[in-house]
Amino acid sequence: MLHNLCLNGGTCTPKGTSSFCECPPPYKGNTCEIDPCTLQPCKNGGTCEVDNNSFRCECQFPYTGKKCNAKCKCDKGTCELKDGNTVCVCPPEFGNVTISSCKACECGKDANCTFESTGWFSSKKTCICPKGYHEVKEKCVGMVQKLRVVSDYIIFN
Repeated sequence: MLHNLCLNGGTCTPKGTSSFCECPPPYKGNTCEIDPCTLQPCKNGGTCEVDNNSFRCECQFPYTGKKCNAKCKCDKGTCELKDGNTVCVCPPEFGNVTISSCKACECGKDANCTFESTGWFSSKKTCICPKGYHEVKEKCVGMVQKLRVVSDYIIFN
């Protein structure tokens, strides 16, 4: 009687006077002991999990990427962990011009913005104005006051 020395669901198959293991994916090796995480592909303290026929790394902040080998970078902002992902968070009056860079909005005091890529080196800015303000030509301006015309003079209410 053969004892099944195969691990991870492998099947022991007799071959002459010995036997060998038939390994189910993603396992390999003489006894099906090698999986995608065996060689510890996750760097910088990341933990590896077998994911179908491959692996998935759970990275330690501020590292990111398939193997946790990229450090979060954020020019003019700070890296933060949100919903398990590292993101570049911009300070007030700045917006993300790329996923790793913030740029001054120049929309006005207390205004934020978004930048939408429109090509290789160009983007469209949209101002996010504070309450009581709206965007005009990429700037936040106060709401137009009601005007009352009396004779040749304009009187502001």
